[in-house]
Amino acid sequence: MENKYIYFFDEGSSGMEADLGIRGVKLCEMVKINMPIPKGFIITREACEIYFLDRHKFYAVIVPEIMLAIKKLGRMTGKRFGNKDNPLLLSVRSSLCKYQEGIIFGLKEVPVLNIGLNDDTIEGLAVKFNNEKCAMLSYAKLIETFGQLVINMDENIFTNINKKYLKELGTNQYEALSLEKLKAFLEDHRMEYIHDSLISFPQKPKEQLLRTITAFIRSWNNRGAIQWREKTSMKNDYALSIIVQEMVYGNADSKSGIGYMFTRDYNTGKDDMIIRALQGLQSTDYNHKTISIDPVKEANIFSSECLQKLSNIGKTAEAHFKDMQEISFVIQQDEPHVIASKSGYRRDEAAFNIAMDLVEQRIITKEEAVGRINMIGSKYFYKDKSYIYNENGIKKSRIIGKGIPNLKGTAYGRVCFSPEKARFLKINGDKVILVVDELSEEKFKYLRFIDGILTSESETSPIGIAAYLQDICCLSSCRISILKDLNGCFIIGSSRISEGEFISIDGINGDIYVGMIELFDRNINGKYSIYLEWLEDAKSTLKGGEV
Repeated sequence: MENKYIYFFDEGSSGMEADLGIRGVKLCEMVKINMPIPKGFIITREACEIYFLDRHKFYAVIVPEIMLAIKKLGRMTGKRFGNKDNPLLLSVRSSLCKYQEGIIFGLKEVPVLNIGLNDDTIEGLAVKFNNEKCAMLSYAKLIETFGQLVINMDENIFTNINKKYLKELGTNQYEALSLEKLKAFLEDHRMEYIHDSLISFPQKPKEQLLRTITAFIRSWNNRGAIQWREKTSMKNDYALSIIVQEMVYGNADSKSGIGYMFTRDYNTGKDDMIIRALQGLQSTDYNHKTISIDPVKEANIFSSECLQKLSNIGKTAEAHFKDMQEISFVIQQDEPHVIASKSGYRRDEAAFNIAMDLVEQRIITKEEAVGRINMIGSKYFYKDKSYIYNENGIKKSRIIGKGIPNLKGTAYGRVCFSPEKARFLKINGDKVILVVDELSEEKFKYLRFIDGILTSESETSPIGIAAYLQDICCLSSCRISILKDLNGCFIIGSSRISEGEFISIDGINGDIYVGMIELFDRNINGKYSIYLEWLEDAKSTLKGGEV
């Protein structure tokens, strides 16, 4: 029997993670429960590994199968790859075939978007949505993500272009740019690509696709990825597959957007869905350092029918995966599309309550709940360091701003703009909040001296990821201006905070307070006695007497 190198989402299933990748299998499972997933297929780990083992076979066997899959995807979507009037446009990303906490530095895990756009097909996209701005922004996004991920251009090249145009208008929304400005914006992307690569941006959709796929395959052997595997003792055995999907557009019109939702409250575990959504953006814009975000609890820019569909999606995913889910989505013309779903991060208190409630709702068993609660450890019940603010202290303080929280507790300390100075203050007994626009990776060694971080960078920037992995309370995408020439201060909203002043930050809801707010430990809730009964029952069924 010949090996199968391509799996459409309806062909894969649970248990195939070793070949389709963790993200790939999750997409396959969601298709089987009728969740609205953009159509696509997965290039298997084995097919990707052939690129290194037998380059001739890859191009003689694997590439023709990929192109046949593209034709089939075109028939499924009613579009044609490279067609001027009704183009099939694609998103390509990698899928890791083994579990690893956090992001593996050096791997290309962000998708390349809008593959298939060129000087001809851009017209078809503009006509489809009757939105020339959407088409030009999408083309610029392709050049940007292709440049960064395929030919390894410095991301700051495009970041500086983006900042320049947004700063001119004093806005953080690309849609606010005029058509003339957007044409210049797109042309600047083209010229920077030519300046860096010495050739024009590729116009053949097939070339765009194959160069992207092979770049993702090769990323396994990037220097950063190799060093990360060595650091984490992760095996070098090749473990990537590639996902190819139809594009959906969160910037198609005023009823389009991107966002994510938690199927339960990640603070308390209460069965309340939390939705955060932004209007008129593509998926990677959400994580872009030039986009500052005010998180909203209710996505009221979309219709009640759309929100009801999101609610149904959340309930379906939670029931199937038997856990609280964090779901990323794109809304195209008021119609939601799921991009990814994973077990949502939650505070220890929420983890306890969710496990108890899932038993009551007959989604998991008592034994499964005991196992999950035991994973929290005794710190939840006795010495949890995820303190919360004293309510009286909050009432006496003042909120000066907001950021995107990383759900890593709360912190207070003196404002500091330098990690080296933070180390000095910490050694001398102070608590420190580091306030930075960005931080180079060689200075991450100082993070162990820092109690909290405020940054204008995104939650998926290197500093955002490092803070998350090191359990440091961090608020990202903060609208801050650091003025080091005025004896050191930063401006947020209407407040000016000097270096050395105390501030408090809440890594759960994203609030920033002036001054130092007292922290206190919380009490064990009444469900604890029920849990103890379950624990004793579980112990009695095991010969070893341990769970």
